[in-house]
Amino acid sequence: MADIANRFMFHPSHPVRGSSGGVVLASYGWADDARRRDSLDYEARYLHALCGLGHLHRPGQHTELLPAIPVREGPLHFAGDHASVKPAWLQYSSTSGTAVRAPGA
Repeated sequence: MADIANRFMFHPSHPVRGSSGGVVLASYGWADDARRRDSLDYEARYLHALCGLGHLHRPGQHTELLPAIPVREGPLHFAGDHASVKPAWLQYSSTSGTAVRAPGA
């Protein structure tokens, strides 16, 4: 979930044949954001959604930021689908928690 017009984005949990990555299954918005997008023609709506995705998925994020997410910060541990290479999928959300297990656990 995000606080931009692209509220929810869903990505495939498996490789997509013929694609080098960057596949989005769906991107949803609602309320005023959806009304603004609905007023656009098809191509402008597509570009608007693509631009929103570009704001969230900037080049280098995975390699630069992802390794730091599950690192323990004192007593705090961050885990969940956002700490995984496969956001929005339950199995990756649960496996991200194994990387932040408390010492001796």
